[in-house]
Amino acid sequence: MRTGEMDTSRIIGLCVLVVVLAWSVYTELTVQRIPNWLTMTGVGAGLLLGYLPGGITFRASLIGFGMGFGFLLIFYLYGGMGGGDVKLMGAVGALLGYPLIVPAIAYTAFLGLLLAVFRLLSQRAFWLRAGRLARRCAGGGTAQAGGGAPPIQRTVPYGLAIAAGTLLVLVMAGTAP
Repeated sequence: MRTGEMDTSRIIGLCVLVVVLAWSVYTELTVQRIPNWLTMTGVGAGLLLGYLPGGITFRASLIGFGMGFGFLLIFYLYGGMGGGDVKLMGAVGALLGYPLIVPAIAYTAFLGLLLAVFRLLSQRAFWLRAGRLARRCAGGGTAQAGGGAPPIQRTVPYGLAIAAGTLLVLVMAGTAP
């Protein structure tokens, strides 16, 4: 294989990855969930492609799965993440393999943080509460900071951050399909 040339199994893996990510973003934004059949298909495809010559190895795929799944599993266990997001990151790990899953996790975490902050700052309820708290701190009243304000939405479509972080890794690594 010449430098800069990719093997067929690697191209198939990257195409499967892009389809899984696109479908995940679509379903998360429309129905607020990522289906198991989609994430498990990604995991299975990644592990299966690890047996074929040319692409990532089975070992790299398995380690990538474990790292992606394991990293977000911690947040899921403490109630800060949905199960679909955890399985999606596992599928990304299986399809990207190790070592590319490492920067994918880092970029995903950073982009997820930005997404959460943007979501919070874009909510009217946040600004109502912040204003009441500022008035209270300035001595303008003793009312509760959040009294009467609508509830703040606490969910973030983390699948979007996973997709963006993963695609950023592919572009920076020069392996985008």
